[in-house]
Amino acid sequence: MAWSVISLVSTGELATASVQNTQVLGNLNELRTGGVAIASQAANDLIYASSATQLARLATGTGVVVASGGVPSYTATPSLDQVVFPAAQVPSAGANTLDDYEENTWTPVIGGSGGTSGQTYAYQVGWYVKVGKLVTVGGYVELSAKGTITTNVQIQGLPFTIENVSNARAVGSLEWISLGTTWVSIVAELIPNTTVATLRGTTVAAASNSAPLSTADIQNGTAFAFTFAYRASA
Repeated sequence: MAWSVISLVSTGELATASVQNTQVLGNLNELRTGGVAIASQAANDLIYASSATQLARLATGTGVVVASGGVPSYTATPSLDQVVFPAAQVPSAGANTLDDYEENTWTPVIGGSGGTSGQTYAYQVGWYVKVGKLVTVGGYVELSAKGTITTNVQIQGLPFTIENVSNARAVGSLEWISLGTTWVSIVAELIPNTTVATLRGTTVAAASNSAPLSTADIQNGTAFAFTFAYRASA
């Protein structure tokens, strides 16, 4: 809601927290116990102070809320409302507490659980959005030279460590291009407490049949497009 000059006092007079909060009940900008507000001569503007803050000027409700360790601060410079989380997450154990938001890019790698070396790429495109612990990632990665891939084929370099929950077996969907062998279906199995997704699939229709891809399945020009979500460790 937009602020208005306190209706119960005149311009320049003090308003206690109990008086001011009757005007903005439920607003993030309520004064804490012991705080006071002074109605200024500027329209829709308050000068305020509380027992835990220095004297500051607070304009209308538009602006930025800066989340820092669970204690919000405010700035009214931008024209749109925003919530800004710190670059270093301040984790909370509260089930109903949002403690992180990020969106950025990352660099996916086609590698092997036993070793990865010598690859070159035509494309390595990755993006992610993280809300609390929930991470959604996507991307497109295409090899120009296979290099050396040992043991099981993986998409490596996920932006956040996968939550360490035994037998979680979360999977993500993907599209494959120019494999060295033929597959009916392939999924990305997200490995707990790592930043990798092992590629597993089936070559025939069956009630239960899944095996990891190996180096023989990958060749120059192999590519994967993918999107999946997982819970991060924090």
